[in-house]
Amino acid sequence: MTVGQKQNVTVKEIAKRSGVSVSTVSRVLSGADTMIPISEKTRRRVLSVCEDMQFLPDVNHARLQTRRSHTIALLVRRYSTAVPDQFVFDEAIGRFLSTLETELGRAGYVITIQGVDDEYEASKEYLKILRNNTADGLVIWGAFRSPEAYKRLKDEMRPSIAVAFPDDHAANFIMPDNEQGAYDMTRHLQSLGHRKIALMSAGSGEVVDALREKGYRRAVQEAGGTPVLVRSDYTVRGGVAAAEKFLANRDGVTALFAANDLMAIGAMQAAQRHGLRVPEDFAIAGFDGSSHSEITSPPVTTGRLPLEEMGVLAAKHIVDMIEGRNSGGCQITLPVEILRRKSAGG
Repeated sequence: MTVGQKQNVTVKEIAKRSGVSVSTVSRVLSGADTMIPISEKTRRRVLSVCEDMQFLPDVNHARLQTRRSHTIALLVRRYSTAVPDQFVFDEAIGRFLSTLETELGRAGYVITIQGVDDEYEASKEYLKILRNNTADGLVIWGAFRSPEAYKRLKDEMRPSIAVAFPDDHAANFIMPDNEQGAYDMTRHLQSLGHRKIALMSAGSGEVVDALREKGYRRAVQEAGGTPVLVRSDYTVRGGVAAAEKFLANRDGVTALFAANDLMAIGAMQAAQRHGLRVPEDFAIAGFDGSSHSEITSPPVTTGRLPLEEMGVLAAKHIVDMIEGRNSGGCQITLPVEILRRKSAGG
């Protein structure tokens, strides 16, 4: 057996110190499933001795034995090739990734991150990640534009979970309930006495955008109102520009629900420039639960996405799929929490 060594330590010495056979040490280090079970007590004793003696097993040998890399690939949409690291600066991804990495580390897995643009998606390189054992499973954060990619992953019959951004073609997913969250936010504004509420969104046709608009429309129509739509681009600057135009003739609208926090912050800046007090003259709410929403004046009422919870669940389910403890996959939708702050008045 070929193994990497530290300070000339051998498997035979590990076995002697642990009080077990060489074959038992080999089976513990390889992680391979065998006909002869190894007790958790024995496994921990062997690993403890390895750590004490600074013994490092050959990773490539373990991969050949188990056909596992103990690596999970996180696929993230790269929207601009001019800014290759753009996705790194997304706070939502950061919150999710931090939890995902911690939980996977506890299970003995590491993460590799792959940015996906149209060229990468068309090349089908993501399938090679699974086929050549570069990664044991995929976690997909809004990476694919085409449903064909999800269909190919279904055919591949390898572990993959879509997170954050819903897609009807994903076999496994863990998502925030965007529609219900937007509905709840609109109902919250109605409960504060607002009868005419506008929605600021991108109107991009993206699934998340459509779901949030659907929840808003449902709440407005149930209350006998008429939807009022303001189009922007999910940035602070876009929120300022769109709100500037809208507030010049808001036609009785007393509250604005922005489909993300950045637009809400921009809209609040525009309202204040128009001499409107927030929330006394004009109420504003956002969505996402970003840290930005806490530090504005006044703080922004928002819908908190369950990103940390998604990280915990994604780690658990992808590992369970890889290790054969979950053959049924996962289809999980998590609630969005309404954080009531001063920008909406209650």
